Amino acid sequence: MVGLVYSCILVPLENSPTDTAILAHVTRLARHCNARLVLIHVADGFAARNIEQLKLRESEEMKKDRAYLDACVATLAADGAVLERYLGVGGSQ
Repeated sequence: MVGLVYSCILVPLENSPTDTAILAHVTRLARHCNARLVLIHVADGFAARNIEQLKLRESEEMKKDRAYLDACVATLAADGAVLERYLGVGGSQ
């Protein structure tokens, strides 16, 4: 039987306490598979949904979401994880 191996694991985060359990699980899985993690959070406030169309500045919500992702990255990177992070903004056209 051939083992299942992941090279990249996309991890959607909601900036809630649930993320802690998810991150613990995928970090172990990534370490086992030698995979990199890609953390993503989609900001959903008015500014985030309309930033491109209305040429808005980054809102406080978006700044907090970016800081949250950066903190997750720093914590996991200190543990040896290889990762990227993305903050999704903008609505569908």
